[in-house]
Amino acid sequence: MTKRLIQVVGTEKLFEGAEDERRRIAMDLHDQTLADLSSILRDLQGFASVGDDPCRQQVQELEISLTRAMSNLRDIMHNLHPQTLDILGLGAALEAHLGRQCEGPGLPQYHFYCNAGIAALGLSRLQQLALYRIGIEAISNVIKHADAGRFEVGLELRDGLLVLSVEDNGRGFSDPSPGDGKGRGLNNLRERARAIGAEVEWLGSRFSSGTRFELRLSVTALLESQSVGKKD
Repeated sequence: MTKRLIQVVGTEKLFEGAEDERRRIAMDLHDQTLADLSSILRDLQGFASVGDDPCRQQVQELEISLTRAMSNLRDIMHNLHPQTLDILGLGAALEAHLGRQCEGPGLPQYHFYCNAGIAALGLSRLQQLALYRIGIEAISNVIKHADAGRFEVGLELRDGLLVLSVEDNGRGFSDPSPGDGKGRGLNNLRERARAIGAEVEWLGSRFSSGTRFELRLSVTALLESQSVGKKD
């Protein structure tokens, strides 16, 4: 028991340090690189009305390329440290990710559900970050590998547990063992979950085919704390 506790604390500190480094890099990119690119874009826009038609066309093409590069950089910054999570919370951050990444031709349809009580739980910053990272990885797995036409993402409270689920109607797969090299990404999900004291499992989908990913995190203590607060 003591050995396992030490491993959990060590893993938690590792992920916490990694998230702090992600946040620092995102801030550096915003404050320096993105600011420099914005300055260059303003200079290009100043040249747009100068020179002959071929010159103006080249400047406009450069503007388009630079604007695209800045948009890609903003996506990288968000992936490094999702500001939506800090501002709006876990449910809104996952819903925003679905809106950015999962709407367009050729992508599966999705449905998102979040229990209203999730926002009031008082999850720690590390718990929210881990749940967000696990959620977007599970969603990415569906889009890349499941060959699904539809999937559902849920954040629910069930018998003292917070349950994060991603369920699809795709081809399905067998759960690789933790030591299987092919399951490295899935093993990373397990490690992230373990760092916050959660468990993950891959089950059969309630659709006619596909897979259900499910994470379960005990929030009994948080719910009891809420109940005591209401009585006071």
